Amino acid sequence: MKVFLDTNIFLEYFEQTNRLRALLNIVLSMATVAGVSHKNIVSGTNDLAFDDVEDSFQYHCALQNKCDSLVTINLKDYSNADTAKMEILSPTEFVEKFL
Repeated sequence: MKVFLDTNIFLEYFEQTNRLRALLNIVLSMATVAGVSHKNIVSGTNDLAFDDVEDSFQYHCALQNKCDSLVTINLKDYSNADTAKMEILSPTEFVEKFL
């Protein structure tokens, strides 16, 4: 299963830089960082379904990498996303569904 994590999840829950770095190193030892193409950055820039361009970039990056789910604390920012292509979940929803 491929899952895209909105990095704001980490920033929200781990405010101290050293704790955040330690956590990210753990996550990076278990996961691959998804890349994004120029084409998908252009698509994200011009996707009018999103008010927040950063969220649009994340969505298009997750689509490009064929993720099954995108996990975010900002569900409202993805309210216009095409959920037929990928499930948008909160961290709690993801844990309840998959762990």
